Amino acid sequence: MTIDKAKLTGLMRQCQRGVPGTGRAIEAANNLLALCYSSIEPLIAEIKSTESRLHDVAVLCAQVEQDRDQLKAESEALRKDAERYRWLRDSSQYDWDVSYGKLELRIETPHYDSGDLDACIDAAMGKEVQP
Repeated sequence: MTIDKAKLTGLMRQCQRGVPGTGRAIEAANNLLALCYSSIEPLIAEIKSTESRLHDVAVLCAQVEQDRDQLKAESEALRKDAERYRWLRDSSQYDWDVSYGKLELRIETPHYDSGDLDACIDAAMGKEVQP
């Protein structure tokens, strides 16, 4: 349902003007118009407040969508990193020999256990040399 605030405001002004004249019927009509005026004014205020809150929600939704998209991209990058690591770990049988830049890692095991490599990497990460 669409509410035309301009029409509602116009109706409120008409109620405020009342009906010219005298007599019981005119007085009753003006009392009714005063009641309508006092009912319409808070409705207009509520509409304005609701529009403001709706705008705030729309802004928040846009921010949440941006955050979601960023998190999805970060998650995808992390997933790819994990896939590369698992491929490296799982494609070896017993020995791991990895060199990259200053990093050299050689692990030899008599039996294959992917947990061995995980444990060695975790230990190496805990001993990183600080510059």
